[in-house]
Amino acid sequence: MVKVRFTPLLRGVLLFDAASCALSGFGLLVFADALQQMLAIPATASQGAAIVLLVFAAGVAYVGTRGFVMRRAVWLIVSLNALWAVESVLALAFGWLEPNELGQILLIAQAVAVGAIAELQVVGVRRAASWPSVSPSYNDLQ
Repeated sequence: MVKVRFTPLLRGVLLFDAASCALSGFGLLVFADALQQMLAIPATASQGAAIVLLVFAAGVAYVGTRGFVMRRAVWLIVSLNALWAVESVLALAFGWLEPNELGQILLIAQAVAVGAIAELQVVGVRRAASWPSVSPSYNDLQ
């Protein structure tokens, strides 16, 4: 289990990811019916995505607020973000979702944004790996 110290970039990107997922999840949950009318995305799909986003946000926030980070946890977050971005595009390509034009634009835009966040997390964890490692006995005082 390799633990590394946070770089400001890594912590910032993880906390931004957690906040944006929490806000998106809350918005999708509360406004699912309105979004269905505006974007032609079923309210049940928005609500399901909202639950996933809120749980993911909690996990990312937990990882992002520790005094150290296990690299595997960040790589898991990166992988899940990449999966979300790819699945968003596949949902359009395979007709799993059939939103109107505005819905398609927003779905693609969020896939690009999530992909960019994942890339910044990759940069952050690689930079953190070049910092001195934390010994297994390191106490998380936060």
